[in-house]
Amino acid sequence: FNLFLLLLIIIVVVVSLDCFMAKEQVTFALQDYEQALELSPNNHEIQLRISNVHFNNAERFYKEKRYKVRRLYFLCSIEILMLFV
Repeated sequence: FNLFLLLLIIIVVVVSLDCFMAKEQVTFALQDYEQALELSPNNHEIQLRISNVHFNNAERFYKEKRYKVRRLYFLCSIEILMLFV
């Protein structure tokens, strides 16, 4: 792969993943974001999007009063963000 082609693949993958998120297909989005991260492990944009998925899950479980599950997703979101510090 040359660098341009790799970047193009990552952009296409991330855009399609945003569509999954818009349709609330979180499981598919998270799996695909993680695959995109394997292609580009230091890509902070993808890491932030994964963190956002976990945070959105935490909010959903909070609204459902599933506090233990919410805590796990929230901590996972924070752990990913801490990679940037």
